[in-house]
Amino acid sequence: MYSKQLLPFYAIILTMTMAEMACKPEPSRPVDWQEVIDGYAAVPGDSLQLAAAIFLRDNMSDLESEVVDFQTKDGKVIDIRLDTITSEESLLRIMDAQQLHAVTRVVPDSLLLTNEMIRENIAQSLAAWRKYPWNKSASWQMFLEYLLPYKVRRENPENWRNYFTDRYHSHLTDTLQKYDGTHPGDTLLTIPNELYYDIVVDDIGRWYKYEPSATLLATTSPGLIELKAVSKGECYRGSHLGVYALRAIGIPSTIDLVPVWGSQNSGHATEVFLDEHGKMSTASGRTLERAAKVFRQCFKRINYWKDSIAPHTKGSAFLLQHLIHNHWMDVTHEHTNVSDITYQLGDTTDASFAYICVYNYGKWVPIFLGACTNGTAVFRQMGRNMLYQVAIPAADGYTLTGDIFLLNTEGKIVRQSPDINGPRMAIQLHKLNTGSLSWVKKQHVYNLLYLDTSGIWHSAGVQKCMQDSSITFPDVPRNALYRLVDRAGDGRLERIFSLDKNEQVWR
Repeated sequence: MYSKQLLPFYAIILTMTMAEMACKPEPSRPVDWQEVIDGYAAVPGDSLQLAAAIFLRDNMSDLESEVVDFQTKDGKVIDIRLDTITSEESLLRIMDAQQLHAVTRVVPDSLLLTNEMIRENIAQSLAAWRKYPWNKSASWQMFLEYLLPYKVRRENPENWRNYFTDRYHSHLTDTLQKYDGTHPGDTLLTIPNELYYDIVVDDIGRWYKYEPSATLLATTSPGLIELKAVSKGECYRGSHLGVYALRAIGIPSTIDLVPVWGSQNSGHATEVFLDEHGKMSTASGRTLERAAKVFRQCFKRINYWKDSIAPHTKGSAFLLQHLIHNHWMDVTHEHTNVSDITYQLGDTTDASFAYICVYNYGKWVPIFLGACTNGTAVFRQMGRNMLYQVAIPAADGYTLTGDIFLLNTEGKIVRQSPDINGPRMAIQLHKLNTGSLSWVKKQHVYNLLYLDTSGIWHSAGVQKCMQDSSITFPDVPRNALYRLVDRAGDGRLERIFSLDKNEQVWR
């Protein structure tokens, strides 16, 4: 899970270049693609290398990496070798002792890569693709898109393939010898899901710890050296390690991103990889069900932003930073049931697009957009069993419009109307949300709110909790959406729920 903020797409970063895993300036002679391609074309046996080089060239021309300079107060750049740093705390001490601050530069990948880097990356990825039995379902296209790429998103190119192939050489050799296909149960450690748990969870999980508050080195996409130096962070950062390790051992992989769940607070990211059936999947037990939207990070240039979103923004400020690039695709339908939502905005709006919002940490936040035509907005592939509200772009961000509605499990829009005048009910409640600090606590005072048809929250009663994990409200309107708010908090953790036979159903 992420920390309470949305994924920090534009944060200060610390990273390094690829050569020898050390901090070096950009190469003096950047990649010459024509030279690389001509070299492969001159050798008849290099047809796969040639096709791989062309794929990389055609899809990386708009890719950039974030590079950090550590500067003194007078602007002098100090070379800090992150590969010698063992913890976030030690780096802080170094920066504090020398009174350093970080200045971020964005550098095109074309200036960071060299011919040698490209050739080495192609040779290593092809060798891994050919070597291992667990990637036998990996087609050439899967190889190009999810095994060949030298990076995930915006991290500085580094030779993580060497690091992980060296780290797991003995382990993989033993695995191949032990499970040679001639004994019962040989598939146990020769299918991607088992290798994921064996390597990513059991090994990497021993030295890289989940810690949402580790934000000092928060990057758009952290590189291996940064991740090793800090050895902790939220799920998006950690997923890079999983992708690097899986690609290094020949398994096509990338990251699927949930910027905001919608069904619970915060967001998430996880590795997806090619399973034994030829599909990109999460590891077993790590599904992305009940996500409003899921976006796959792609090396291949998809151009959804350029072709399908940017034309509708018409120069206005666009808030969805996770969509402002051409290397993602919407894969919500691969993880959960989805439906298109057609929403009538009315004739009074001339907006060319609208946002669709989900509830997150006490407010409605945009997650996706829909093009508007004649006052009607269409939002494609939205996760079902989810509460939504629509918003219109405004000078100061966005303005919520219309009512809150549920896209139910059948894909129908449902609006709950509280029965204000009917008989009331007594309800026993237990939790504020499904995540952190969820259970009600003894001696805390809680306000039960219900939502009316105009989108205003009203109190259905205030009660003091007399025992942990249980509180009762005696006079509550039926058929409403509710929130149970701890009056000692700030109202951000509490989630919306409905009731089904007196049980809380989280929305």
